[in-house]
Parts: sequence; C-alpha cells; structure tokens
Amino acid sequence: MLEKKREKEARLFSLDAELVSSIRQSAQTQGRPEEEVLSDWVNAGQTQVSRDAAARIRWDSLSERE
Repeated sequence: MLEKKREKEARLFSLDAELVSSIRQSAQTQGRPEEEVLSDWVNAGQTQVSRDAAARIRWDSLSERE
C-alpha cells in the first residue's frame, strides 16, 4: 500500500496486483526504488489528466464549423 503523509493524517491507497507487478518490474529495470517509480507514474498521470481537461475545454469551445 502507498501511504501519503499529510500534516496530521495519513491516507492509504491500495494498488491492484497487476499495477504492483508493473511498478516492481519497472523499478528493477531502472534500478530505482519502487516508491520513486510510483511517484513518477502518479505525476505523469496527473499531468495527463490536466492536459485532457484543457483539451476538452478547447474542443468544447469550438463552433460546429471549426
């Protein structure tokens, strides 16, 4: 499980077996800690979600002719 620490509380997030296996394999291949790989993946996912939201806003702003 991944623990995200905040000032006064800790939150736990569970990961499915396939994701854990992918993280471990990637970490071993890259020679990095699993936590570091997971952090990179979460950041990349968050960036992608933000980009998708921005693209959706731009798409929705287009007229039918555009």
